[in-house]
Amino acid sequence: MLGILGVLYLLAAAIEPSRSWTGMTLLGLTLILAFLVYKKLAKPAPITVKWSPSGPLKLEELKCPNCGAALKVDDPNKTTVVCPYCGRVVEIVEEPKW
Repeated sequence: MLGILGVLYLLAAAIEPSRSWTGMTLLGLTLILAFLVYKKLAKPAPITVKWSPSGPLKLEELKCPNCGAALKVDDPNKTTVVCPYCGRVVEIVEEPKW
């Protein structure tokens, strides 16, 4: 609405030049208000991800395929584990359970 009034005052400034200041002020306020409203509305919605398994979780003990000793995985980002008894390097592979 302010923008329309600003344009009307600028058009009326052709008859009386003192109205040009009012028209420019109204147009400036319109631009500032439009920017503030856009800035407030442009926030992205927060995204949350939830994981729930399809069934109950069952822990499996990782065993050395060479000697059968239990292997301890300290870091979940590791892809290999060394058996403390026989020294064999065992690769950790996550296989799908379908």
